[in-house]
This record gives sequence, structure tokens and C-alpha cells, in this order.
Amino acid sequence: MHLYAISIVSSKSSLIWIGTVFGFITTFLLALLFFLLGFEGYELGMSAFTYSLVLETLLILFLVRKFILDLSSKFVKDIFFVGDLFKFFIPLLFAAFIPAFTMPAVNACLTRLDNPEVSISAVNVGFGIFGAVSFTINGCQSTILSLISNGYNYFKIKSFSYFVGFFTLFLCSLIAWINPINNLIFSGLFSLEGELFESTLIVFRMLSFLPPFLVMEQLYVGIIMNSKSTNPIIYINICRFIVLIITLASGILIFKNFESYGAIVGGSAWSITLFFEAIFAWIFARKIKKPNIKQS
Repeated sequence: MHLYAISIVSSKSSLIWIGTVFGFITTFLLALLFFLLGFEGYELGMSAFTYSLVLETLLILFLVRKFILDLSSKFVKDIFFVGDLFKFFIPLLFAAFIPAFTMPAVNACLTRLDNPEVSISAVNVGFGIFGAVSFTINGCQSTILSLISNGYNYFKIKSFSYFVGFFTLFLCSLIAWINPINNLIFSGLFSLEGELFESTLIVFRMLSFLPPFLVMEQLYVGIIMNSKSTNPIIYINICRFIVLIITLASGILIFKNFESYGAIVGGSAWSITLFFEAIFAWIFARKIKKPNIKQS
């Protein structure tokens, strides 16, 4: 992430595409290689992911090497101290911990329900497919923050961000509700069958409405970070955690007589939590003065 940040501030965002595409292709090729070498299951997946990540890091390090060693770059801001950075990043570290805890918390809940293997697999695979389809959203926050800090028109940034969100919503809706497409992806590509197929599709459908709200969350968190006061991010994630616990507890009680019980509990926990995270981001950012803007 540090190397990608260097490429952004150096106005070389095309390097992000090079690194990301290289990482994707490398993961696929390494997975094929390890399969031919006799690797199976989690060993194949973890090996391909780990080695591709190392190679991607080395590639982006090579691509930005000139900017790392560029001694002519100077800060135009006032001199800051380590303590200032510490105060800025502590809320971000806390904010990173709670989202990272979400999947283990959901999985821990699902292990106590019927057919935990199917439930956990469905939630993880469904969320993984959703993440792959909504990859366009992943770079929104860093892009938004970079554009805001460089003085671009806030309303144009907002419009473009929501365009990305609704375009991704369109893609997710096609996959979620058009049978030939979801059969091709879930059954043909991922070889899901029977109950696992049905449960995974339920999870994906529960997540499919989220892209505009994910963009909304990244937009308002970008505004908060641009204000140099990251404490609201702590409050957003505390509220997110509370919603997660309430959703899991209520889901266990409400959906216990439904088919695909575990998938509904896990999928609803993820979708409702991420939805309210966007709402909380808007609540805490709405009173922050929008950045001074200039026409791009």
C-alpha cells in the first residue's frame, strides 16, 4: 500500500493498474502451476496468493524506484512531528482492526448453526465473488482523497464516485438475478452445486445492492481524512461493530426456521453492517466543511 501511495502522489496512477493486473494474472498462473505440482485445497490457494503478492510487491517496488530515491521532492506543508502522525494514524489502526474482525466474528457465529461447513463456505465464497465483481470500488477512497487534497472540484469527484458505484450495482444485479449469468459464474466457474450453490447465491444477492453505499462510505471517510481529524473514524467503526453484533444476534432468532439459515444470517450481517457503516460515515462527515475546491 505504501508503494501504491507513492505512485498516486507521483501522478503515476497507471502503475496501480499494472501492479493489480500483474497480481491477478500471476495468482491465476501460480494456482495452475501449483495444481500441476500436486497442491490441493488451502495449500494451493495460500501458496498462489502469497507468492503472487510477493511478486506484485517486487514489481511495484521496481516501477516506483525512481520516486522513492527522488531527493528533489519537498514538502510544501508546515513541518510536522511524529506525534502528529501518531495522533492521525491511531484512529485509522483502530478502524482497520474492527473490519478485520468482522469475518472471524461471522464465522464464529456460523459454526454454532446447522451445517456450518456449508454456511461458512457460502458466506466466504459469496463475499469473495462480490469483492471480485466490485473491484472498481476498491480504489475509490485513495483516489477521492488524492483528488480532494489536490483541489479538484468536489462535486465532480462525488458524481464520478457515484457513477462507479451505480455501474458496479448494475453488474452485481446482472449476476445476482439473471439465471444464465449466475449459473455460469457460480456453477460453471466455481463448480458450486446443490445447497452450496443456493446458499452462495443468497449471500451474493444480499450484498448486491451495496456498491453505491460502499462508494458513499469511501467518499465521506475521504472527507473526514482530508479534514486531518480521524477521530470520527473510531466512532464510525464502534457503531459498525454494535450493528454487527445486533444483526448476528437478531438474525439467529429471526431466520432460524428459514432454509439456508446460516447463509441468510451471515449474508444479512455483512450487508446490513456495511450499509450502516455508510450511513454512519455520512452522519459524522455531514458537518465537516467541504474542502475548498477549484475547477479541474
